[in-house]
Amino acid sequence: MELGADWRKHLAEDYAARDKVRMPGEFDVATRQAAEFYRLQSQGEPGQAAAGKKYPDIATAVAAWGQPELRVAVQILVLANVPAAEICELLQVQEAILQVIENLYFDVRPMLTAAPWIVAKVINPEADAGRDDVAARLRAAYSYGPYVAKKLIEAKLRLPTEPAEQFADAAMLLHAKIVQATEMPLTSEQSIEFMKLAVEIRRDEKFLQLEREKLAFRMQRWAQRLELAQIQRSASPQNNERADEDRTAASAAAN
Repeated sequence: MELGADWRKHLAEDYAARDKVRMPGEFDVATRQAAEFYRLQSQGEPGQAAAGKKYPDIATAVAAWGQPELRVAVQILVLANVPAAEICELLQVQEAILQVIENLYFDVRPMLTAAPWIVAKVINPEADAGRDDVAARLRAAYSYGPYVAKKLIEAKLRLPTEPAEQFADAAMLLHAKIVQATEMPLTSEQSIEFMKLAVEIRRDEKFLQLEREKLAFRMQRWAQRLELAQIQRSASPQNNERADEDRTAASAAAN
């Protein structure tokens, strides 16, 4: 696994670039198909069309992996070992396409118990490429599992209408941002960026706390209004007259 999570892609591209070289017999079906797909693609426009026609799932997976938001979402969910069916439902991706994506680009499930490998081959490369926010979310998903991973995705995909959901999503994204801040290397080049991030985190914390307090105040007011309305209904003359009538009817029935 020295090649990393996309080891099949590396092997397939390597053999596709070689002229008339037979692939090793130990190559699995996914690697063989990918190698033939890349070989066809290297033959210009006719070859690219033939590759897409013969291996439509691979062509779709290649295009999907090229979408940054979808790629990160898949990485987060797979790192948390979320079942494929749940990932497909959440991201609206076909299971066959997700399988190709994992085979070619993100084959990490067999290595999930090897934390040093995950950190070295999956998380650190994102940070090294300057994508500290992605690295932070991947680490949070890997550390805390499916619940946190799905919340990280949902917080990006949906627009919650309930205040409680809004606060939960904001807290989840803020946690990922804090992880990013604590793991950011404090080199001279990044110190200014770190200071900006620290100010942003502090601002978000204050905003979140203020919104919590406002929600608590509104809930208290609603409770008070409800209690007052109940008291008013029970004390209204109409209710008193109805109660007298009920008591009279009950007395007549008893006699």
